Amino acid sequence: MSGCPVLEKLTIDECIGCDHLVISSPSLKVLALEMCETMSICLKKANNLIDFTLEGYQGRCFIKSLPKIKRFSVERCIKYPYADIPTTLLASSFSSLEYLKLDQFNLNDKEDILYFVNVLKSAPRLIELVIKQRLKDVDATQVSDLSKELESHSCCLKLKIVKVYTRACSQHAMSLIMSILANSPLLKILTVCRYDKLDARMLLKISQNLLWMKRASPGAQVNFIHSTYGHY
Repeated sequence: MSGCPVLEKLTIDECIGCDHLVISSPSLKVLALEMCETMSICLKKANNLIDFTLEGYQGRCFIKSLPKIKRFSVERCIKYPYADIPTTLLASSFSSLEYLKLDQFNLNDKEDILYFVNVLKSAPRLIELVIKQRLKDVDATQVSDLSKELESHSCCLKLKIVKVYTRACSQHAMSLIMSILANSPLLKILTVCRYDKLDARMLLKISQNLLWMKRASPGAQVNFIHSTYGHY
């Protein structure tokens, strides 16, 4: 990196056999790590980084530090890097975040959702959120309700655009959507995309539940899109 003083965009693909990756480039603005098997990523010397993407990550990544990024995308990763970020680092790690995309997220796991809510609380500038459910975690039998716990963790969010892609709207997923609607006074549109086979009665029930949810933003539009097509 020391030989590239004006480098602004970097993509590292299939980085295998490197346990610790240190990015030290003050000029770097966009970083994408694709199909990497790195256990530790340190970005503390990339202070001007504004766009960071992790794609196809196979292991559990511990990010030692995050600069003040504006866009953070985690795509097709088996395990999430933010799950290993200590709670004490959240405020400084996500204070400038404006866009967050989480692919393969487990919407059926209580702990994952509660931790995710803490991430939202630590991202005061976040305006756009995209969540895609991990298909293998679908659990249609789930009946627990997180509404009260999410209410105790509630805070005012700046979200304007939210998209939730799910294979099945579990109770946890619906509770998270309810929490976002109730705590986003600037929200313009929330879209729920569901991909599976449902009868008309169940589709009507889901639509009614979304329609009846309390909204902090009186002008918020809620869209429910259903398709039997098997891909997001």
